[in-house]
Amino acid sequence: MSLLSTTTLKVDYLTGLSASDSVTEATLGREVTRAEAVAARELGYPGTVPTLASGSYVLRLAASRLSTDRLALPVAPVTAIASVYQDTDQVFGASTEVVSTDYERVDYPTGSLLILLPSSVASSWYTGEREIKATVTAGYANEAAMPADLADAIYLLAASRWTRRNTREILNKSADSQSESFRDFAAIPKEVADIFARYALMGTVGAS
Repeated sequence: MSLLSTTTLKVDYLTGLSASDSVTEATLGREVTRAEAVAARELGYPGTVPTLASGSYVLRLAASRLSTDRLALPVAPVTAIASVYQDTDQVFGASTEVVSTDYERVDYPTGSLLILLPSSVASSWYTGEREIKATVTAGYANEAAMPADLADAIYLLAASRWTRRNTREILNKSADSQSESFRDFAAIPKEVADIFARYALMGTVGAS
């Protein structure tokens, strides 16, 4: 189910669209869903099917060697942290848990930082690949929870896809004009890409 509204797309971004039938409504709904999927992919949300919607992530992480007192969680917005473990053997037994009283969470539009406190049992976050496992809940519950300019960018992308849905661009044409190849006009408008860049998630992770 999409986070954004087909009605808002039609009323605020496709003002020239006349009264639509059920087929048009379904097509608009697909464009919103696809635009959200493109946004999730471009922003760097993890998983085989990236999504902006709130969900549970199991993140395998490593701290930067330049700042071992802080760990980046590259999903946003983080709404809950179930557990964080760090283990060089990657077994993640109970004794390897970093408890919530050991760190402070600082949230940003592009992810969250877990900053170790001076009183922390752990002296630093581990820097080895996949040696940290964090189970978190992150993403947007609905459009109201999303930054207004990010929602606007997704609507603009959906509107662009709608208005150019039947457009084709000739990529190649043979000298004798006997064969042509085409592709959909699916490029992301610059104003949309600029907004997506501002919300690109910090870091790169593997997640499930």
